[in-house]
Amino acid sequence: MSKAYDRVLGALRERGSEVRDAGGYSMAQCLAHADGRPSLSVRPIDGSVLVYCMAGCDTRDVVDSLGLTMGDLFDDPSGYTYEYPGGRKVTRTPDKKFVQSGNKADTSLYGSDQLSGPGQVFVVEGEKDVLAIRSINGQAVSAPNGSSANPAKYDWEPLRGRPVAIVADRDEPGRKRASRLAEHLESIGSLVTVVEPAEGKDAADHIAAGYGLNDFQGQPPADVVTFSEALDTWREWRGSEQANPIPTPWHQLNDKLSGGLHPGRLYVVGARTGQGKSVIGQNMASYAAAHNHPSLVVSVEMPVVEVISRMIAAEARVDYKSITSRDFTENTVKIDEFIQRSRGFPLYLCDNPTITIEEITNRCRALKASSGLSLVVIDYAQLVTASDRRVARQEQVAHIVRQSKILAMELDLAVVMAAQLNRNADSDEAGRMPKVSDLRESGELEQSADVILLLHQAQEVDIPRITVSVAKNRTGPPGSVSLARRFDQARVEG
Repeated sequence: MSKAYDRVLGALRERGSEVRDAGGYSMAQCLAHADGRPSLSVRPIDGSVLVYCMAGCDTRDVVDSLGLTMGDLFDDPSGYTYEYPGGRKVTRTPDKKFVQSGNKADTSLYGSDQLSGPGQVFVVEGEKDVLAIRSINGQAVSAPNGSSANPAKYDWEPLRGRPVAIVADRDEPGRKRASRLAEHLESIGSLVTVVEPAEGKDAADHIAAGYGLNDFQGQPPADVVTFSEALDTWREWRGSEQANPIPTPWHQLNDKLSGGLHPGRLYVVGARTGQGKSVIGQNMASYAAAHNHPSLVVSVEMPVVEVISRMIAAEARVDYKSITSRDFTENTVKIDEFIQRSRGFPLYLCDNPTITIEEITNRCRALKASSGLSLVVIDYAQLVTASDRRVARQEQVAHIVRQSKILAMELDLAVVMAAQLNRNADSDEAGRMPKVSDLRESGELEQSADVILLLHQAQEVDIPRITVSVAKNRTGPPGSVSLARRFDQARVEG
């Protein structure tokens, strides 16, 4: 038993408090208030003792009533040093100051070296909470710096794939920290629940008050609502202004898509090589921006100069080859007029060839917050850099597509993602209309997309048209539209 535990119990008995053994801890009459029955819990943990009054007395007042100091709650009155697996040391002083020493660059979690077996792990805010959980045979970890800790700074790999209960402190910073941490742990495959103490502010108070590992109070996830709450949300939606879809340049397609591109949805544009998927996406973005819908084009395949050259050719109605060959003799006036009227368009371009979907998401968040954002065009799915190159390419693309759908929903954006077809569809059967199954790594594309548009050019050179097949449409029936192909001007027209 700890020195601090014996010290506190001795002080209680000396002052006439009734002390009862409660099996691993003690209950006693609190001397900081008129206590008719034992309401003071005293529990030993490694290096110190937990003191908790269930009537609400402050710990310092309890200590003062015993003629002790806060240092007397530690085996060593100067405090206790918590040692992390990676060499960080955190010393907690009696006046609740935390002094770090050792390897301050250590990214390990306190307690991660003590984990064993597949059982549940509690993620708590502080080292004392870890020791409290451990005192009743639970497994727990914590990161340095409590609620202010950025989850991305630390190594959570020991929790990958494990059931995890995040114990949120019962205050706003604690709940925000728990929500942020839950998102991070879910991203590495942990099975996450968020709970709160049944008593007191934190896990240590919960354990000190005599509650067990199964007594934490579960909190509904932030993204789960009751049917009644959903009905209230629907009534608000019903009474709100009519949805304002983002128009595309083609009225026939807008009719198929219930007015245009809708926020919160993922649109996949699939085509064989050279069939116009980049042109379609760029036309959508420039048209949306011209109609005051802030848009971002993420081009993984071509640099900004090429993208803007295509947009100038399309909007100024000039020959694209003349721009690429720098022959501006006949088109200077048209180009200058377009530049003049378009300079203020809310259109943004990104040509990073190694960008990941997470980096795309971060850029979208920043633009949404700073300038507003309605539409994102990603050109194209299979060229976006994988976040985890250890997994198979099909899994990489599946992750990119899923995150694109999440991006659309999280930021209320229309996300248009170009996608390549399989090689067999790109060669011997090039004369037929493509099918959804022709999409390269088609499984997740078909599952996550709200709308799939497949492009097809007739083989006859004297028929300069392109068919846009609405092969999947969650908000309407499938169908197709025929558009004029003007690739000489990097555009498609209705």
